Amino acid sequence: MAQNQPHILIVGGAYAGLSTLNSLITLSSGAALPTGPVSPPPPPEPFVSARGLRNKPRYTLLDERDGFYHTVGAPLGQITPSYAKEFWLSYDDIVADTYANEDVKFVHGSASSLDLEKKIIEYKTADSTVGHISYDYMVVATGMRRGAPIVPLEFDKQSFLSTVDKMSAELTRTRKVVIVGGGAVGIELAAKVKMEYPNNEVILVHSRETLINAEPLPQEYKAKALELLLITGTHVKLSQRVLKEEQIQTVDGARIQVTLSGGETIICDKVIYSAVQKGANTEFLAQGGRDEIGCIQVRDTLQFPALAPNADFHFAAGDAVSWSGVKRSGGAQNMGRICAANIVTLLRAAEDGNSNPELEICPPFQPTMSLAIGEQAMGLRGGEIRFGKEVMERAFGRGLGIEGTLKKLRLTPVAELESRRTQEKSKGAGAGVVAAHI
Repeated sequence: MAQNQPHILIVGGAYAGLSTLNSLITLSSGAALPTGPVSPPPPPEPFVSARGLRNKPRYTLLDERDGFYHTVGAPLGQITPSYAKEFWLSYDDIVADTYANEDVKFVHGSASSLDLEKKIIEYKTADSTVGHISYDYMVVATGMRRGAPIVPLEFDKQSFLSTVDKMSAELTRTRKVVIVGGGAVGIELAAKVKMEYPNNEVILVHSRETLINAEPLPQEYKAKALELLLITGTHVKLSQRVLKEEQIQTVDGARIQVTLSGGETIICDKVIYSAVQKGANTEFLAQGGRDEIGCIQVRDTLQFPALAPNADFHFAAGDAVSWSGVKRSGGAQNMGRICAANIVTLLRAAEDGNSNPELEICPPFQPTMSLAIGEQAMGLRGGEIRFGKEVMERAFGRGLGIEGTLKKLRLTPVAELESRRTQEKSKGAGAGVVAAHI
């Protein structure tokens, strides 16, 4: 380790966190950030490369899960075992592969408190062991506190895969499924259940008059989402709340009776709640500088509020940030790039004795969204709504965007990593056989 080597802590290893880490490594070497189809959508002004840092940082990634999870693909990954395995990539594998030649360390734990003045974070592991990490710069990329089926409740891959296996087995047996919540996840999940398990009648129940009502989207977009969902064969009940859910016995065995606010009852085999967002995952931060759902009220440089202790050394990116527009993985990745650019600028300025460096500004995000609804997708960009199978291929591709996501984040697919390990074991076994005959 170099003397006075800067230490950068990234809390949260999803889209924003890994984008931050990748960008820090690139910019600190003096290279420009990539643009094009394998990079996040570029910000309004491209990042210009400058000289690399003389003293390269070391990095620590802290996350409560043991791997990166492709949240965009959750409606598919939560119900399909083959995709579930593909969507969760071990951080140990990521560090050993993507960051093999970098000074990167992964810590598996959940942030519990933060001392901004001392620049020390406290975290707890799964067995309640308490640890501390000191740092020079920190980026909070912890996202929103959501529950299943938006994100897994499990913190390790094997437990998650067991849960998905159980869900898949249930959906194979069931005949009628009720999805509660008509946000983006509820819509995509209902359509995927109908596609992957066509034996089921699928009913989406939503409490408002329109789908995706919580997002700042045109009414035409919301209406088109309903139209495409109905095409999949999903039944939709709007302006209805679930008042009660109870187990009952029927001639067909144990089932579930769901009572709606309009008086209707639905007899089904499974109920899945998709409207489970619980606010930003920032409980470890002090109350000041956060909005009503816990999102961090950063400056336009993505630094903490100016009145916070050591504010210039603390950044935030992704869904945990209080910002305009719709919370999306593309926006999260762009925020990570801006955080990285500004941290490298500050480190370079310190090396050069520049007390007033110019930092990048994060622009307001315009309402943008892509939805995968059955075999079709729809998108809103620049105020224009597009939909169809070609939009699905362009916006998502296979596996709700897993291949494009891995390329953008410079991650190796799970299948390729497993193939490498198998080949290495075969070579090792072969070498052992040869040695035995010498």
